[in-house]
Amino acid sequence: MDINGVQWKADHDIFGAFHPKGYNNVIMISGKKGAKDATEQGFNINIYNTVGTGSYYLKNDNTDLSVAQMSGWDEQNFICGSGTGFEMKVKITSISSNPDLVEATFEGEMICVMNDILKITNGKFYYHE
Repeated sequence: MDINGVQWKADHDIFGAFHPKGYNNVIMISGKKGAKDATEQGFNINIYNTVGTGSYYLKNDNTDLSVAQMSGWDEQNFICGSGTGFEMKVKITSISSNPDLVEATFEGEMICVMNDILKITNGKFYYHE
């Protein structure tokens, strides 16, 4: 994906799941970038009460408690999205469980704790177990 026009690509802990046991019909999309220390950045989208492929519009304060967030963006903006504010359009194009497979595209915005805005464009996610 691009964040404010600069490419951001997860390089470890990439994970996707469709309706995993113990969760309420959720699609999980996540990945991390950077050293496994205080500078590590983590991105995730959790879409609850899903049926499968299709387009989803997520916004903070949604009744399903779906979330899009970035952790560790920088020292001041340790969290963006989630409870600080987000809007995300997600299109799930392919999905299955056993084996887990999640393919999606997404775009939107996340507000950080210091009110900086992360504009997400060209978001693509591909996970095959």
